[in-house]
Amino acid sequence: MQKLENRCDLLLTQHQKWMASVTRFIVAHGMGSPHLHGYHRLTLAHFFLPEKGTIISVAPQGLYQVVNPATPPFIPAIQEGLMTSIQ
Repeated sequence: MQKLENRCDLLLTQHQKWMASVTRFIVAHGMGSPHLHGYHRLTLAHFFLPEKGTIISVAPQGLYQVVNPATPPFIPAIQEGLMTSIQ
């Protein structure tokens, strides 16, 4: 039986890998501090867009905590994640 993957988790994982690769490149070429890695943690979050309504998106964790301090990070249920379009 094929294992079901949550699309939201897949999206977050791919974005985090990309962010880590870019950050590693920046630090290796002396364009940033090694402490930069700590600021590049991503999280899933609900956002409201006037033309689309509420959407699920990937956002920097630190920025999300500043903008929405009382709101915990979004953890989607497997069914909701499977129904979410990542196109």
